[in-house]
Amino acid sequence: MDYNFMVCAFSLVALSALIIVSASGWYKEAIALGDSRLRACFNAGFFFSLLYFLMFIVEPVLILLWREGSGYFLIPMSTETIYSLLSKALLYGLAGYVSFVLGYRLKLFRKIGQALPYFSINRVNRSLLIAVIILYFLVSIFGLYLYGIDTLLYVLSHPQTRIETLAGTGYLFFAVQFYLTAVLLMYAYHLDSHKQSRIWGLFLWLLPLTVLTFGGRTHLMEIWLGMLIIYVFKERRPNFTQILTSSLLIISTTGLYFIYRQFVTSTQGIGSFSDIEDAPLKFLWSIRHTLVPFDNFMAYLDVFQSNLNYQYGSPFIDILHYIIPGDIFHLTPLEPGVELAQVLYPGILEGTGTPYTIVGFLHNNFSLPGIIVGMFFIGGSLRALNSYLRYNMEQNSVIIIYSIVMGRLIIVLWGVFYSGVLGYAQFFLQFIIVFALLSGFKMRKKVIRDYTVSSGYKFNESI
Repeated sequence: MDYNFMVCAFSLVALSALIIVSASGWYKEAIALGDSRLRACFNAGFFFSLLYFLMFIVEPVLILLWREGSGYFLIPMSTETIYSLLSKALLYGLAGYVSFVLGYRLKLFRKIGQALPYFSINRVNRSLLIAVIILYFLVSIFGLYLYGIDTLLYVLSHPQTRIETLAGTGYLFFAVQFYLTAVLLMYAYHLDSHKQSRIWGLFLWLLPLTVLTFGGRTHLMEIWLGMLIIYVFKERRPNFTQILTSSLLIISTTGLYFIYRQFVTSTQGIGSFSDIEDAPLKFLWSIRHTLVPFDNFMAYLDVFQSNLNYQYGSPFIDILHYIIPGDIFHLTPLEPGVELAQVLYPGILEGTGTPYTIVGFLHNNFSLPGIIVGMFFIGGSLRALNSYLRYNMEQNSVIIIYSIVMGRLIIVLWGVFYSGVLGYAQFFLQFIIVFALLSGFKMRKKVIRDYTVSSGYKFNESI
C-alpha cells in the first residue's frame, strides 16, 4: 500500500503541475492575442485542461478522501485495492495528458487550422436565412411526426428505458435535431443585430429544452454550452450577469432533470436508490459518478485482465455499422462501455453503458501506445480548431463549429465513443448543409495579408 500511495501522490502532483503550467500558458497566450479574460477561458487547450483537471485530479482526490466504496459504483473495496487501481489510473492519465500537450504544441496543427476553408454566411439575404431556418424546423417537426407522440410520452415518463426505446431510431432523432441547428443559427444572427431583444434572446435559450423529451440531457448541455460560447466570442464585452444566468440555467435544468430521472427510475439497475442506500450522501455521490466516471476507469483496470480483451481498433470500424438502420442491420456492435457494464453489473437493463473516460477507451484498444497516439491526435485536433477560430474570428460559421466541438468535449472525455462520434457527425452534416445553402455553395480561404484586426484580435504565428 505504501508503494501505491507514493505512486498516487507523485502522479497527482506531477499531473497537477503539468496541467496548471500548460493551461496558464495557453490562457496567457489567448490574452496576449486579444482575448478578454472570459474568452480566454474557452481557449481549446485551456478548456480541455480544465475538464481534464476535474476528471483526473479533483475526482481522484475525492476518492482518496472517501476511500471506502470508491472503486466501483459504490461497491465497498479495501483501501489497498483502491490505492493500487488509483495509482495505475493516474499514471495512464498522466501519460495521456503529456501526449495531449505534445500534440497541442506541434506547429503543424496550427498551420492546418490556418489553411482550412470556411463558408462565409455573415452577410446573407434575410429572406434566405428565414427560409432555411423554417426548412430546418419543418424537418424536425416531420421527424417528430414519424417518431410518434406515444413513443415520446413513454420516453418522458420512463427515462430509465431511454436507450431501449430509442434503439434503431437514430435517423428520426437526427431529423429532430435539425431544430437545434436552427436555434444556434438564429442565436448567432440575433447577436449580430444592433437592437437585441431580451425577450427573443430568452426565448432562444428556452427552445432547446424540448430535447429533454428524448432524455437527451447531454444534447441540451452541449447546445446551451455552444450558445454560451457563441455569446462570449461574438460580444465584445460579454455581460457577466447574462453569463451567470445562462450558467445557472444549464446547471439547474440538468440537475432537476437528473433528480426527476432518479425518482422515476426502476428499482432494478445501478441507477436505483436501493443500490446506494448504504453510502453517505448517496444522491450527491450518484450525481458525481454520472458526471465524472473516473472510478469506472479504475473498475475497468481491475477487471480488464480477467474479463475483457483488447479491441485493437475494432470500434473505429464498427462505427460504420451504426450508419446502417437497425431494421436492415440487426447485429449492432456492443459498445465498450456496455460490455464493461455487463461485467460489473450483470443485473442492469440491457444496453445500459458505463463510460470509463477517453483514456480508458484508448487503453482498451491499444494499451499504453493507444493512449499516447490517441491523446496526441486529440491535442493536435484541438490546436487546429483553436487556430481555425483565431484565424477566422469574425466568421459566424467558424464560431458555430467551434462552439459545438467545445460543447461536446465532455462527451469525448467520458469516453463514449459511438454516440460521441455520431453526434459530431450528425451536427457537422447539418451545419455543412445550412452553410452551403446560405453561402451559395462557395467556400473561401483567408490569406495572411487579408487579415485585419478590426475585431480586436491579433494574428501571430504562435496561434
